[in-house]
Amino acid sequence: MDNLYLLFNFADFYYLAPLSWVKSIEDSLDADEELPVLKLSAHMDSSVCTDHRYRIVLENKDQCFYLEADSVTGVEEIEEERFIELGEPVINDTNEYLRAGVFMNSAEGQEILAFMLNLEYLTEKEGLWNL
Repeated sequence: MDNLYLLFNFADFYYLAPLSWVKSIEDSLDADEELPVLKLSAHMDSSVCTDHRYRIVLENKDQCFYLEADSVTGVEEIEEERFIELGEPVINDTNEYLRAGVFMNSAEGQEILAFMLNLEYLTEKEGLWNL
């Protein structure tokens, strides 16, 4: 299960979250309001701070929270050899939550670059939580 990832879209970017962290995917209208949200938009232009259709509920150890998503594509099996290491100048103070990139095909057959999230970093970073 270490090489399974949930592929989702948020603010016109594709992201990958380790499937081992994914507890559920909820419609944002029916979602549990009690959970804290981890705001990817905290590092983005304020114009992306709109309503999003899905909530991806993540759980690891004693933490349970969600990420917002505009669409959820599905589960992808990705071998570590496909990861493109991201370093400076790509990774900087505003996007340290990215671990790697992976070229893949979208549901429409277009080549996309999906960014693997560093969820450990995100859960420890102050200023991203909306409690």
